[in-house]
Amino acid sequence: MKSHHYIFICLTFILIACNDSIDNSDKRNTDWVWSVDEFGNNGQWVPNGNYINVKNGMITTFYDNGNTCYKTRIEANVRIDTTWYYDFEVNNELIKIYTIQDGAETWQFPRNGPYKRHFQSGHLQEEGFISNFQKGHFWIVYAEDGTIIYREINDTTLNKSSISNYYPNGSIKDTATTVNGLKDGISTSWYENGEIERIASWKGDELHGITKFFYPNGKLEAISFAKNGLKDSTYLKYYESGILKMKSHYKNGVRHGILSKYYTNGKIEDSLVFIEGNQEGPFYKFYDTGAKYFEGQLTNGKVSGTWFYADGKLYSTCIYNDDQSQGLITYYTKSNKPFLIETIENNLITDYDTLFDFKLNEEEQEKFDNRREN
Repeated sequence: MKSHHYIFICLTFILIACNDSIDNSDKRNTDWVWSVDEFGNNGQWVPNGNYINVKNGMITTFYDNGNTCYKTRIEANVRIDTTWYYDFEVNNELIKIYTIQDGAETWQFPRNGPYKRHFQSGHLQEEGFISNFQKGHFWIVYAEDGTIIYREINDTTLNKSSISNYYPNGSIKDTATTVNGLKDGISTSWYENGEIERIASWKGDELHGITKFFYPNGKLEAISFAKNGLKDSTYLKYYESGILKMKSHYKNGVRHGILSKYYTNGKIEDSLVFIEGNQEGPFYKFYDTGAKYFEGQLTNGKVSGTWFYADGKLYSTCIYNDDQSQGLITYYTKSNKPFLIETIENNLITDYDTLFDFKLNEEEQEKFDNRREN
């Protein structure tokens, strides 16, 4: 009788041990992951996606068929640095190692030839060809519903690739060409409705040449030029009607030259000058009829001196302290009455006081409201 009890106890112990091991077939599926601590001990099953109890260590996930899907390191409850991916059909057959270090991603492939990786559900996730343990002549990534979301065609002799991304509905999102892993040549991106969003020129992974932007309806939105990744030359921006909205100039990545803005009717709205990124020189503001509203001077990006209405009457005066960090700007009505004082500290308006006990006309009220809001 004692021997029977002994056998029963041993069998019970074996069953419990099996349930607490990575070989538990009831949990080798998409619902569970197997976790161990950083020393490879204290194995336990936790629900898939819930790593709250896995402070530091490693987890193993599984395909629906019970085979190992991937293993990854966990630190402070999140995935870190290295993930090992395994074959769907052959258990524990390593097919890919993914590493991220200081923001740089690398992939290693332990075998050459046709390559396939699957979602945990068993649906195809990516496929391609491995040559010299690197991506070969093609690579395709799928959404779980089978839609292609990424396609890469490679010329391994020239180290040149053609890369395309797709929207979830299968329509093209963007295309680009890379040489030695760096963007080179023309890239094009599309809105989900099929209209072109941007066409850009690249050299050595930097914008170089002309870039065109488009509205979702296909109308031209802007034209920009760049040299070695920095904005250069003329920048043009348009209303959807096709009328010019803004024209400015760049040099070595910063504004340099005249910037002009325009009303929707094509009339100039304002004009100012930039010198190596700083607003410097005369500023002119116009009505939408084309008539001048007021003018003044900007120094090192700040309002300076005395500004005047188009008829020569006083518009504003500005006084700064010696280091130009603090100042007072006083604004006047066309009848030469001061109605607003702004306090400037470190180029920001920190306070304002109204000075009038009279009613502003419509134009003066709009001017006051604009200054108060901005």
